[in-house]
Amino acid sequence: MPNDNINCFLTMEIPQLCEWARQRKAYLKSKDPKWTVIYIAEKSGVGETTVDRFLNGRIEDLNFTTAMRIIRVLASAPDGLPFPCSTEDKEYSDLMRFKRLLSAGVITQEEFDAKKKQILGL
Repeated sequence: MPNDNINCFLTMEIPQLCEWARQRKAYLKSKDPKWTVIYIAEKSGVGETTVDRFLNGRIEDLNFTTAMRIIRVLASAPDGLPFPCSTEDKEYSDLMRFKRLLSAGVITQEEFDAKKKQILGL
């Protein structure tokens, strides 16, 4: 999966990832019946119960790394479907990435504001 697509997923919250994955699995299974919870679990190295819970939005104790392992399997199918973020969403993705850095205390409000102005061309 190219880095731009990985960055796209990094802008999403876990509930958004679950919904994308659920829809993606349904689509893939409609094209090829091998796309079951068992198949995804085998390919991702994540337990079947965890895959099932993720696809059904039950994420109480799910971490981002596990979610990304499942996402990588679903995103690797060569079907030509677009990813949830296109290059047109790059400004939004960049802005959300800096917002998360601000929320995590990695950058200051001033640094965020400067980046926001730069990204939005203000």
